[in-house]
Amino acid sequence: MKQYISSILMLLSSWSLFAQIDPGLLKRNPQDTSFQKSMNMDAIYNRPFLQVGKLPVSIGGYLEAHYQYMGEDGITEGHSFQIPRMTIFLASSIHRKIKFLSEIELEEGGKEIAIEFAAL
Repeated sequence: MKQYISSILMLLSSWSLFAQIDPGLLKRNPQDTSFQKSMNMDAIYNRPFLQVGKLPVSIGGYLEAHYQYMGEDGITEGHSFQIPRMTIFLASSIHRKIKFLSEIELEEGGKEIAIEFAAL
């Protein structure tokens, strides 16, 4: 009888162990694509932010903005809004094996405009 109860308890306790597996550990490793003939820019070009129809041009980017509203004892200095940095990405497929990618950065409200990256 003692062995019967201990075997049931062992079976029930081992069942709960299966529920404790982290699902993140069961993910498959990503497939290695280094053998494929592709350009380094393909990863960026294949994920455009904005693309119109089937045009071979994609546009994307990001922007840094600051908003501030300060007040103390009912006295406010008003609203303050600044855009210190804006970056625009432009990618295009000129030919099947020729692609263009550029990054244009506008800093300090447009006082400084720079081409950070351009590749053909």
